[in-house]
Amino acid sequence: MFSINYEALFEQNTDAIMIVNQEGFVVEANSAFFDLSRFEWKDVQNKNYENFFHYEHDDEELTACDQRAKFICKDGKSVPILVRKVSGDNCFFVVIKDMRALYAVAENYLQSELRYRIIAEHIQDVLILMDEQKNYLYVSPSALDMFRFDYRNLNNRSAFFNIHPDDVEQLEMIYEKAIVEGNSFTVKVKAWHEEKQWVWTELKGQPMYENGQFQHMLLVARDISSQHKYEEMLLQHAYSDALTNLPNRRKLNERLKEAKAALNEHAYFAVMLMDIDNFKHINDYYGHEIGDHVLVEYGQRVSAILEQKGIVGRYGGDEFMIVMPYQTQQEVEVIAKRIVAEIQRPIEIQQTILSITTSIGVAFVEEDVAIHKMVKCADKALYKVKQQGRNGCYIAGMKKTHYNYHDEPHLSY
Repeated sequence: MFSINYEALFEQNTDAIMIVNQEGFVVEANSAFFDLSRFEWKDVQNKNYENFFHYEHDDEELTACDQRAKFICKDGKSVPILVRKVSGDNCFFVVIKDMRALYAVAENYLQSELRYRIIAEHIQDVLILMDEQKNYLYVSPSALDMFRFDYRNLNNRSAFFNIHPDDVEQLEMIYEKAIVEGNSFTVKVKAWHEEKQWVWTELKGQPMYENGQFQHMLLVARDISSQHKYEEMLLQHAYSDALTNLPNRRKLNERLKEAKAALNEHAYFAVMLMDIDNFKHINDYYGHEIGDHVLVEYGQRVSAILEQKGIVGRYGGDEFMIVMPYQTQQEVEVIAKRIVAEIQRPIEIQQTILSITTSIGVAFVEEDVAIHKMVKCADKALYKVKQQGRNGCYIAGMKKTHYNYHDEPHLSY
């Protein structure tokens, strides 16, 4: 035996070690070697060390450099290892490192990376990785198809350069907040498309951390322009009258709520409730198709007069409503007079010429009252017009606790 102090080497080293003499025969091995190989001492004593290895290349010889090899265990199974030869006095050490755990980790990593790249390169959504300074680290190839975005050229690209300027500030705030709080987010923005220009895009963000430190933000972008268009269409149907394409009762009630909320800022408004005089006779005599044409023409004429001064909608049947903010009550009176005069112009529908008139009830709202009281006030003013012969308007004022109809003359034109 050799007088070598190898206690620390043998007893504390987790790698398998053989001591081999100059002729290549095994003269000693540590416990880690026997744990790995399942051999007993009699199985290896004075055996050539090369009998236990199968190198990846047959012509390979053991050198001072690490070599990949297979270690042949007692049961005939092979274990992937790295082998290193270290020279000593009248002997050399063969250090054997079990690579199974490391190879398993590497394989898992490679498989994960492969899966990620397969997903990233074939998914229809666009995957984006950005750092804390909002620099682009990665953009998936799907960006080219979805946005005509050149994902291969990310150098010198400013943060969110392809997001509409109106959306950038909000997006940056959400991004930074997500990093601090660690929360995911979903936001709708407009992104630039080389052919379609600005398209509605859903952007989902998930901050990624490692050991508590922010690493990058994973963003998933999806073109939702078709979905957004469909949602707008549903919204249009929900708030529009199918016949006249004007706002319906639901939309008018929302506008009344908005106008009511603005009263605190002295933003006064008028509610005009109007209908077509003797409309039932038109339906009964000429038919509902002609009646529908009359309703459409009525709405168009009122809209043209009102322009952007307020909103006009179909309240139901032949009733229409205007919600109009004003500086002076005279502005409202002028609009009402113009509507009464304009509606009297003959209407030609399917070679039929009709002359119609309208009645308008006006309520000035300058105090905070319930919406149903505003409408009721305008409705009572409309009834006043009917009592006085139709084809005109009547103006009333709203007080907080009761109705106050001004003793103004009936306006008839």
